[in-house]
Amino acid sequence: MSAYAAVLLVLVSTIGVAIYRRMSRHSLNRIRGPPSPSLLFGHNLLLSHQDDVGDLESQWIRQYGSAWRLMECLGKDNLWLVDPKALHHIFHKSGHKYSRRIDARQIARQLTGDGILFA
Repeated sequence: MSAYAAVLLVLVSTIGVAIYRRMSRHSLNRIRGPPSPSLLFGHNLLLSHQDDVGDLESQWIRQYGSAWRLMECLGKDNLWLVDPKALHHIFHKSGHKYSRRIDARQIARQLTGDGILFA
């Protein structure tokens, strides 16, 4: 397989995954949020290049309220919450029902270790 064909295959696969994720959305469709500036990067570039930390988040709180939806890379939905009651419910009452982002799990693992299951 030539290098050109390999690059083309990766590009077509990436676009296919993005389209599949876009079409098979779940209940986060009903939550408002800012439009995604990029299909490839979502809101990640905006968040990493803001002048002061929290400027965009403060603007989105004023505009969308205590819950809004952002896009991650390749069109993946991400729920942002600032409501204390909702956060209490998620973290203290029924955290097992809600999935965490993969990077948040990895950071927690690096900070606290593998846990008792890996001992």
